[in-house]
Amino acid sequence: MPAAAAPPDLVVTGARLLGSDADAVAVRGRRIAATGAATAMLASCGPTTRVVRLPPGSLLCPGFHDAHLHLHAMAAARSEVSAAGLDLEGLAALVERAVRGRDRASWLVVAEVADDLIVRPGTRDALDRAAGPAPVLLRAHDHHTCMASAAGLAMLGEDTAPGGLLRETAAFRAMEASRAAAPAERLRDLERVLAGLARAGLTAVHEMSGSAEIGPLVELAAADRLPLDVFATLSPGASAPSVPAGGRLHVAGVKAFLDGALGSRTAALLEPYEDAAHAGMPLLTAAEARDVVRDAAARGLPSFLHAIGDRAVRTALDALEGVTGPDGRALRHRVEHAQTVHPEDVGRFAAAGVVASVQPSHIASDASGALQRLGARSGLAFPLRALADAGAVLAIGTDAPIEAPDPLPGLRCAVRRVGRDGAALHPEQALTAAEALAAVTHGAAYAVGRERDLGAIVPGARACLTALSCDVVRRPGALDDARIVLTVSDGAVYGEAS
Repeated sequence: MPAAAAPPDLVVTGARLLGSDADAVAVRGRRIAATGAATAMLASCGPTTRVVRLPPGSLLCPGFHDAHLHLHAMAAARSEVSAAGLDLEGLAALVERAVRGRDRASWLVVAEVADDLIVRPGTRDALDRAAGPAPVLLRAHDHHTCMASAAGLAMLGEDTAPGGLLRETAAFRAMEASRAAAPAERLRDLERVLAGLARAGLTAVHEMSGSAEIGPLVELAAADRLPLDVFATLSPGASAPSVPAGGRLHVAGVKAFLDGALGSRTAALLEPYEDAAHAGMPLLTAAEARDVVRDAAARGLPSFLHAIGDRAVRTALDALEGVTGPDGRALRHRVEHAQTVHPEDVGRFAAAGVVASVQPSHIASDASGALQRLGARSGLAFPLRALADAGAVLAIGTDAPIEAPDPLPGLRCAVRRVGRDGAALHPEQALTAAEALAAVTHGAAYAVGRERDLGAIVPGARACLTALSCDVVRRPGALDDARIVLTVSDGAVYGEAS
């Protein structure tokens, strides 16, 4: 006679399971043991089983992923000051106050400077007057354009930068140089960021900073100090580090930039911007992009190509189509952002098996900008409905710290498509709440090849769960008021609402 199964360690009841009518799940160790009716799950409990009863009407989902963020920048942001909403006078006053008594070798980084303010004539002069001998770096909201003070430019060796402006690769170098925290401090800040993400409902994140960020993550993984799964990326040509087997750190692919951003007008478009006499800034040629993809594939790694403009998206698809691993195995290639897609290219995602890794949370800040910069072509922006209808797999992230790492605003933007200023960005391109949830759970897990154990609530899958306070699938109108009431990550409860 077979031995009776050991009682579960955890039972969660009171919420409908996404995609089923079951209302309870039992967890044993790091795995889901069973799903079904609450009465049956409770009957299986033992004296040490922890029981979590969720509010009536809740929805229990596979663990939420953030399919695109930057942990290194999030950790560094803890020491930055924000200029959000400030005009030039307010920005100058902020800088003047912040540099008083500051070590002249210590960078002041001012974040969230309005995209148009940072390139306005007169901003550089105002910055130099306010900064004096201090190295100051102003960073645009989209992170793709920076302005350095005279002292900062001298430290960077960028004295000839026109107007102190640094774009794309030069901007990224400046941001890295300004992050001068000691290794122990950087590791501590990174741990705090990860703990906050776990409490916010995330059980996995896809780290898009490339090889510069992976060293500290390896250290945390080796010490078993990762509260969630981290799928990290390598820079083109970089060697993969030794990652502890069976842990929560994974090398997922190779990340490369094909263009810039819409806010900085460096996203590479097929036609010029409506409000500028150019079509953006390609960062790799078609041949260079193809070489990056082939080199990664030869090592068995998929490529994650940053492409925001429709020209860059087309280049990315051209580079990714038909490229398999060394054994002929299909790779989960991705286009990161896919923020503007020409109609002729929408169907190519599904046909080539390329994941569309999108960040609808940008709609909150970019809706008006997309209308202004793209004009009549603004229907190409964030074409979520078109991609979904064409069969593309969508994975949703936030691009934090550019947007907040809270998954709920992104879900709302995917469904509502309204900017913070009230501008509506082509509502016909909206997703349903069910589709948006699928893109932060199953779709995001699929994007890293883990849909079976991280993208579903089934026996044997990893016990990674996120619960919403209301069933937004059956009551889509409740999305605006939904909140995360429980996070279970590998069987451990990281967030539980009182």
